[in-house]
Amino acid sequence: MIDAQSTAFSELQYDLCYPPGIERHWWMRGRAAIVNALVREGGRGGPVLEIGCGNGATLTLLRAYGLDCRGVELANVTVRDDVKEFITRNCDALDLPDQIRCKAETILLLDVVEHIEKPDVFLRRIAAGFPAVRRVVITVPARQEIWSNYDAFYGHYRRYNLAALRALGESQGWRLRRGGYAFRITYLPALALAALRRPRAVKIDPPTGPAIGIHRALAALTFWEWRLLPAALIGTSAIASFDV
Repeated sequence: MIDAQSTAFSELQYDLCYPPGIERHWWMRGRAAIVNALVREGGRGGPVLEIGCGNGATLTLLRAYGLDCRGVELANVTVRDDVKEFITRNCDALDLPDQIRCKAETILLLDVVEHIEKPDVFLRRIAAGFPAVRRVVITVPARQEIWSNYDAFYGHYRRYNLAALRALGESQGWRLRRGGYAFRITYLPALALAALRRPRAVKIDPPTGPAIGIHRALAALTFWEWRLLPAALIGTSAIASFDV
């Protein structure tokens, strides 16, 4: 079993992190675009399982790209109507029905691993419990020097650098396919807040009205700076895909 206390959000955390309309936020859009590209590299595309899918906001974005993607969530969270048929909630991923668990070819762990005290044990259980998996995509908050109240509030054990994320995957015998930092435009502001010991907002506000267009543009910028800039150029997230 995966430790529910380590990975499931409280009701308050869900409310602040997944408000209605969060799928329009530039960070969510940008991450989904990157994940979609990583899943499809080498001709893959599914079936995909997002472990720790929350209310399904990312699932909505990934399915809009045409991915055959399902989700599982430990908490008994209220899920989005548009993807509720594709989400199993209040369920440990290892307890999924065989027809889901044994068909998943790609596992997504999107900002999940940082909530787990012993991630190597967690990944070992995932690898053993999903016999058809050939790719794992992991995203985590990056750079311990920008640790803040946000990390403490959302129950993070650590922020990762790129080398640590690579080592975590390779400790399972997986081969790194692509790894790099993302969200570079937020790194310097986060570093400044950390240096000044200023708190970071823990509530995420989705865009409305004309701001939606601005968020689309920022999401596109996020994707292309990940695609085109050197992988080692520091950002606030580390992202890696592994071949299993």
